[in-house]
Amino acid sequence: MVHARLALAELERGREAASRAERGQVGQLVLGMVPSGDTKLFINVLRRFGERFPEVRLVLQSLSTTAQVEAIQEGHLDVGFLRMPVRAPWLEIRVISRETLVVALPSSHRLAREGTVTLADLSGEPNIMFPRRLAPDYYDSIVSLFRQAGQRLQISQEAEHVQMHLSLIAGGFGLSLLPSSMQDFRLRGVAYRSIADAVPVVETAIAYRPDNRSKVLHSLLAVVEETAPQLGSLLADAHQANGPAR
Repeated sequence: MVHARLALAELERGREAASRAERGQVGQLVLGMVPSGDTKLFINVLRRFGERFPEVRLVLQSLSTTAQVEAIQEGHLDVGFLRMPVRAPWLEIRVISRETLVVALPSSHRLAREGTVTLADLSGEPNIMFPRRLAPDYYDSIVSLFRQAGQRLQISQEAEHVQMHLSLIAGGFGLSLLPSSMQDFRLRGVAYRSIADAVPVVETAIAYRPDNRSKVLHSLLAVVEETAPQLGSLLADAHQANGPAR
């Protein structure tokens, strides 16, 4: 009789585990995050998801937009938090954050005494950029911004990670145009200033394969929708873009 009760209890536990898996409450999810993404929103999503689905193991990877697109295509990532624009019509893409650009500059720089700066103020100043291969469209938007304003963009350094950007800025090696959410990274010797000119809006988005049937993935998407409801709609332009991501 005891053995029968134990067997029934084990069977019930198995059924409950299968039910939780079917509801997307257990399992594993591999996520990519671009270093310059909206970190505050990303952390809020992870916190809310972890509270609701504590039995799901999240594996986080810091990857460039280009690397994330390739990893999703190859099945190494379930979902990516990346920078727009992305040319990959085979991906489902949802914009979750929109923000403007600010300039990060040494706190000892003459422009740090100003409330706002203009592109003319930044013309010819040594600029630290992300390498173009990491996010070609993002890079090109910065170059185009200066060109259309008739100002000179002087690229003095390239660095792959935001932390290196900020360290170089603090060391007086130049300045950098960064998404406004990067102001959450406070480092001694770095000041942030708004740009008076019209600047591009930079977008953080989530991307995943539409044929990914993971219940855990769809649980995450539901949490993202709740966390950024005003920006959770499908970005139709992503489906109309031609050619693979560069």
